[in-house]
Amino acid sequence: MSNIDDKDLLISVAKRVLTRLASLPAISKYIDRQISPFEVETDGWGIQVAKIKRLYFCVYFDLSWQAPRRTLWAGVEAARADAFAPILEAAGHQTAPQYSIGDTRWLSEGLMGFKETVERPSDLAPVLEAYGDENYFGFYCFHATPERFIEEAASFLTLSIADLLKTMDPEDSRGLTKTERSAVTSARIGQGLYKNNLYLVENACRITGVTDPALLRASHIKAWSLCENAKERLDGNNGLLLTPTYDVMFDRYYLTFDPDGRPVVSPRISKAVIESLGMPDPAAMPVRPFSAKQEKYMAFHRDLFERQAHCSPRHSRASPLRQPRAHRP
Repeated sequence: MSNIDDKDLLISVAKRVLTRLASLPAISKYIDRQISPFEVETDGWGIQVAKIKRLYFCVYFDLSWQAPRRTLWAGVEAARADAFAPILEAAGHQTAPQYSIGDTRWLSEGLMGFKETVERPSDLAPVLEAYGDENYFGFYCFHATPERFIEEAASFLTLSIADLLKTMDPEDSRGLTKTERSAVTSARIGQGLYKNNLYLVENACRITGVTDPALLRASHIKAWSLCENAKERLDGNNGLLLTPTYDVMFDRYYLTFDPDGRPVVSPRISKAVIESLGMPDPAAMPVRPFSAKQEKYMAFHRDLFERQAHCSPRHSRASPLRQPRAHRP
């Protein structure tokens, strides 16, 4: 039977995670306000944070195959692997590797790890885990320290929900005309009216200096899925022109810009990777301050960047196997 102190700890942690999620209006409307812990078979407790389409967003405090003691987890789960397709698509992954108990081996201190013949998950790729007869799938982040977990869980769930929302029609688009709705949809992939508006504000990649439109992507500063209305989604001040590599880094919060317009790279990116990219030294780059209208959006991006910067890269989007989930209430 689970310890009541464990339940109280999870409730306290869940409240703080929800507070961080509720600070983003686009996500706030989807979270569960009522905290209802349920007991799980793995000697612990779980709390559902949100359910969107067929995906459950939860936090847990229980035992697992990965740790010899109870651990705090945040998970995105579903009864079918194809339920993850929208998140994988939005995150730029066509598929996710699937692992089962046969792909792991026992390590010291009761830990489980991948066999040498199995390719380990990369830092950027989610992992779908099959739970045998229960046919349940999920990918997770975890941390044993509550304070660290709260930051990691909030960041992990924010990105996961935002990725899912990218594939959904925003609720605020229902009152728009057909032409307006088309413009908002095109803006999702950085095209149409949004891109035209952006070119009125920016004319080159702020890192490489490239100006050829064929080599640039229109990147929302405040993510399309996190915008509060159509005006923000179409605002040219809510965007940057970036070459593809830096567009991906900016979109996944591996890169942001300070108020002077100089790039700031996340500590989750190694120096070796930065060097291989041939990225110029930010200190040597010219100052190109953002306008007040742009800075409003950049401050939002910078805040999410800071939340992500302190997350463990290995587990921010993936983790090794978990034990089967209990039946949900």
